[in-house]
Amino acid sequence: MKIGLISDIHNDSNKTHNILLKSIVNIFKNGAIGLVMSGDIANSHGRRQASFQAFQNTVPTEYHKNLILMLGNHDVRTGASHDGSLDPDLVNLYQDYLKSFGVSTTSNTMCVASSINNYHFLCLNTDLGLKDMMELKQESIDWLKIELAKKAEPEKPIFIVTHQPLNSSHWRAGLFGGFGKQDAEIKQIFADYPQIVLLNGHIHNGLGVIEFIQRPFGSLVEIPSLTRSENGVKKSGTGWMLNIEKNRLIFEAWNFYENHRLKEYDKTLEIPLFPVLANKLKNCNDDEGKQLAKEANHFMSLMYKNDTPLGDLTIQAPSFYGIKRNYDNDTWLKIINLREKIIKYN
Repeated sequence: MKIGLISDIHNDSNKTHNILLKSIVNIFKNGAIGLVMSGDIANSHGRRQASFQAFQNTVPTEYHKNLILMLGNHDVRTGASHDGSLDPDLVNLYQDYLKSFGVSTTSNTMCVASSINNYHFLCLNTDLGLKDMMELKQESIDWLKIELAKKAEPEKPIFIVTHQPLNSSHWRAGLFGGFGKQDAEIKQIFADYPQIVLLNGHIHNGLGVIEFIQRPFGSLVEIPSLTRSENGVKKSGTGWMLNIEKNRLIFEAWNFYENHRLKEYDKTLEIPLFPVLANKLKNCNDDEGKQLAKEANHFMSLMYKNDTPLGDLTIQAPSFYGIKRNYDNDTWLKIINLREKIIKYN
């Protein structure tokens, strides 16, 4: 099963609209049966409407129900009230298109739950129109807890889509205030579900800079901007083709606009995911189990002391600032080796 992953369209011109159209066509031409778009559609109501229309007209009708489309900070801050209430025109536009796609919405929350071939996808839209961060109201927090518990299987991935990355995760995750004040609360909710694969956009890192972050509460994957990656591969049209197999998740790197693979940036996550295996070591009392748990915790706690060394003006890759990437190829070889040791131990 293949799912296209794109983010941060920023549809503000005929050029960006054309990039979106061609990318959608090529995503499904190359075998996708669904598509995730993790926010920042456009800065204006008209451009957002044109983007939703592009999905409606270009995605094969039989796959409309497999569209996981979310709003980003550039979308929700347009027309937001002083109390943070979202623009009713935006909410109606969004929910009307979801309904036309056959995607169910839930009252009292902007969040959306979908299922593609029995894989659970949860889209955490902000309930408040904040300028850069996100915030869920209590009804959405309660909804999240219920949805996570539904048919949860420890070794079957649960896909969660946010716009902003969680704090202290990806390079430049701290831009513009970071995730928001609920960062710790969300991580605590996720703690019982190490099978989570968290997909985010927002910070515009490009292929080659993007890392696959490992945490006790899941695997965190950034989606590059379709039109505005700021480092690494900057060419428009980049995204992932997620190939979901029983025993692994293959993230194929693509330039969808130009319709060609960028294989050097591919990444495979074996199932059970590393955080799931590490979670099984929690209650080990023997020396070997404790040592394996210690090593696993080391790799699941790698973070940058400062992921925005120039504040909100931080644009370049870590190497530009003399900083080593946390999850480079050498680190991943060590994680893969440790993963095999844990499997043998269990």
